[in-house]
Amino acid sequence: MRAVLGILCGAALALVGPLAGLLAWHAETRAGRAAGLTAFALAAWPGAWMLARRTSRRVPGVLAAVACGGLAVVLADAPSGTPAPGAAVRSEFLGQPGFARYSPFNLVPEIDQVRLGAAIAPDFAARVDPSKSGRILDLTMPLYRAIQADPDYRAIGSAMDGAFADLFGLPFDRGHYFAYVPRASSRLPVLLFLHGSGGNFVSYLKCWQQLADREGIAVVCPSFGFGRWSRAGGVAAIDRVLAHLAADPALDLDRVVLAGLSSGAAGAARVAAAHPGRFRALVLISPVLAEPDLSAGQVPLTVIHGDADEVIPPEHVAAACARLAAAGVRLRRVVVPGEDHFLLFGARERVFAEVAPLFR
Repeated sequence: MRAVLGILCGAALALVGPLAGLLAWHAETRAGRAAGLTAFALAAWPGAWMLARRTSRRVPGVLAAVACGGLAVVLADAPSGTPAPGAAVRSEFLGQPGFARYSPFNLVPEIDQVRLGAAIAPDFAARVDPSKSGRILDLTMPLYRAIQADPDYRAIGSAMDGAFADLFGLPFDRGHYFAYVPRASSRLPVLLFLHGSGGNFVSYLKCWQQLADREGIAVVCPSFGFGRWSRAGGVAAIDRVLAHLAADPALDLDRVVLAGLSSGAAGAARVAAAHPGRFRALVLISPVLAEPDLSAGQVPLTVIHGDADEVIPPEHVAAACARLAAAGVRLRRVVVPGEDHFLLFGARERVFAEVAPLFR
């Protein structure tokens, strides 16, 4: 029995230890570092306790102290899910169980989740080499540091628990969205943005905030698990969000521009096809083009992609755009030289320049 327990303890440490160590090493926040140290200490404690008779008896006690201290920090820093009254940034859950304050994806700030993901991605994703991981960090860390500096953004936490629940086949759709609604004297038009694969990172909302403040618009970013919008339920999830937004007197839902990134572009196209004439315009960024029938509502379509995109080859986008134009869709294709699949972050001002006129 002792041998079996030893094997189990070793396996637990081998599985958890490296990730916990990487988290503690790469984390920028004290909560992230504390979470990594806590996980490592908890994984190592059973083995240390079993070996205490042969080694120092102090080790289990030290590990227990580290775990307790780290857990105290993590729990103290856990986001509440609710920003200050009147804050421009919001996080709304339309179903149960609502905001999961003590899920691992809220106990570990999203900035540290992204840094950990960038550190391990080259080992697990063939398309993500170290240079791409570095580029992702270069593009997103300024946004995340601004998020960490803003108490309202910190309060809303993360939606990554839903993304990973979806990835592992668990229920995920609680009807959630992030929103940024600046103060205004009149009702605001809305940019409705559908995230891509990986989930609804709060950095998307922070990215669009600059355009929202500049143009006097609201930004709404619905969540749909890991971002596989092609599955049943994607259109219904957006309908649910729109129904909830209809009760907000600050928003003008007769002036909605629908946008989607990557796989979210395929979701946006499906939503637009299901509701002909409902949206002022449709914007697809670095898009997966599923090509539903968009001709019925004659919604103006803007497609923005980079000519160095290795995820969605530019020639595929060009061919899909040609077919849509031949079907009668009013389409404008914008090719951004030198930009890859991350052009929303890498060429933000160019994207804003294409989107802003759609609200005027």
